Amino acid sequence: MTLNAVSPDDHERMALLHASKLLDAEVPPAFESLQRLICRTLHCPVAAINLVDAHRVWSVVRQGLDVRQTSLADSFCHAVVQGKTPLQVADALADQAYQHLTMVSGPAQVRAYLGVPVLVEGHALGTVCAMDRQARTWTPDELAALQDMATTVSALIQSRLDTQRLRKMEARVRTASLAGSDWLWETDKNGILQWVSAGLKQHTGLDPSAEIGLKGADLYVPLEGELRESWDRFVQARARREPFSDALGVRMTPRGPITVSISGTPVFDSRGA
Repeated sequence: MTLNAVSPDDHERMALLHASKLLDAEVPPAFESLQRLICRTLHCPVAAINLVDAHRVWSVVRQGLDVRQTSLADSFCHAVVQGKTPLQVADALADQAYQHLTMVSGPAQVRAYLGVPVLVEGHALGTVCAMDRQARTWTPDELAALQDMATTVSALIQSRLDTQRLRKMEARVRTASLAGSDWLWETDKNGILQWVSAGLKQHTGLDPSAEIGLKGADLYVPLEGELRESWDRFVQARARREPFSDALGVRMTPRGPITVSISGTPVFDSRGA
């Protein structure tokens, strides 16, 4: 395995890594807790939770290591990330593949290494690793414990990614709502408003937060005459949990009554509810 062997998914891996906003960032407390747990559970003096970018291994948290980042060529972790599999080294001084590493020959004096990849959306973003200054054969239970730690780290990073994506999506929805002549909303299965976009304020003068908990349909008065049919179609589609469009109703606002065309679609969960 060489440093020039770039995996086909490396661009996606790097995009995920940078989207997590963990590189060179303030350390989240949960990662510090996990690092301490690794040392206590595996009884090792050296441990780290690392991210691996294109050129370096950067420790989100570490214990027993003075240096926070190392080059890929000077690390155990490169092999773990490339192979997406655990790496066990019982005695690095006796292993030609690793005896040259600075953390082996230098002040850290690492002899034994156990590393597990941190997998997020199928990509290895880093490692969770335990190290010892004595030669050591790692047990299956120790490997299983470290894999559990890595799964937890993966979940923490996935949560950060999901939060970042939601924030971006909310910003896009907010911008689209403000730019157009519409506002958006979401109700529960009973038609009770759960969310209303900021566009409501711009277009009507009404406070979106004051709408939450109200029944959406009750905020509008159907038009009478020939136009009443559009509202009746909406009521029928709503009862059948079907999409609807162009239901015309009148809404009272601080700026006076306005006629609104309402469209919507149901969203179902995995059970069809």
